[in-house]
Amino acid sequence: MTEEPKTEGEVKLVIEVFAKIADRLHDDIFEKEPRGQAAKGQSIRWHRATWLLKLMDQVREPLQRLSEKRCHDCGVPEGALHRPGCDMERCPFCGGQLITCSCQAMMLGAGHSPAQEEGWKYLLDEKGRIPWIQWPNLCAYCGRLWPKMFHASDEEWRRYVEPAKRGSMVCPDCWNRLKALIDG
Repeated sequence: MTEEPKTEGEVKLVIEVFAKIADRLHDDIFEKEPRGQAAKGQSIRWHRATWLLKLMDQVREPLQRLSEKRCHDCGVPEGALHRPGCDMERCPFCGGQLITCSCQAMMLGAGHSPAQEEGWKYLLDEKGRIPWIQWPNLCAYCGRLWPKMFHASDEEWRRYVEPAKRGSMVCPDCWNRLKALIDG
C-alpha cells in the first residue's frame, strides 16, 4: 500500500509529477506521424493516452485541494476566520482555546443568554478574531518539521528541558540525545 503524502512539500511534488505526466501524454497524443505511415498501435496509444489524461484530470483537483492548508476542525482555508464553535479558534483576549477559555464569563458574567452571546460576538469582533494559520510544529533542538509526538512525565520534562524551552516540542531522537547528554 502506498503512503499518503504527509507534508506540503510531498503533496506539491506529487502534483508536479502528475502535471509532468499529463504534459508528456498530451505531447505523445498530438505527436504527428509521418504522412502515410500511421502506426498500427497509434489507435491503441490514443485510447490509452486519452484514458490516462481523463484520470489525470480527475486526480489533479483533489491533489491540489490536499495541498491547501485547512483547519482540521471547521475546514476553513488558511487566513480565514474559523466557523463558530471551532475548537481550533484562539481567544483574542487570552490566547487560549476560545471555546474553553473563561474570558466570556469574566467579561459578561456567567450564563449563556442570547444577549450575552450577542455581547460576546460583539467583543470578539471589536478585539479582532484570530484567523486560522497553520503554524508548524518544530523540534526546538534540531528544527525538524512536524516531529513525532511522544509522552514524557512532567518530572522528566523538567529534568531534561530548560525552563525557557518547556513550552516547545522535542522530537524523540533529540529527547534521547538530551537525556544522554545530561545523564552522561
